[in-house]
Amino acid sequence: MFLSERLPGDEKHGSRLPIEDLDLTDDARIGAVAAWMMDQIDGGRPLYQEHVARHVRQHIGEDLTYRNGNGNWALDKRINDAFKRLSGERVVWERGSQLWRLRGRGDKPGRMRS
Repeated sequence: MFLSERLPGDEKHGSRLPIEDLDLTDDARIGAVAAWMMDQIDGGRPLYQEHVARHVRQHIGEDLTYRNGNGNWALDKRINDAFKRLSGERVVWERGSQLWRLRGRGDKPGRMRS
């Protein structure tokens, strides 16, 4: 089965998260979410934390999200860790915009941007 809900503002790119069985192990769900995130970014789109967390809460499981200290929805640390392993240095996190995006030519080394 594919979850076919589109992320907000997604008129051009598909955002289906492949999940064959919603009773998968935590590791399988976490890996599927991280791989889907990488596919989205490889497609040229930035990923907003709030949109991804909402999508995961609604379709994968509320247990993989939480409200952070600022009251924003965030992903379970295990998803972030899996995503970091997949993306390596190709992706940067923009803290101010709360989004992940492909690294650009002008980006300095490191993962986080203000």
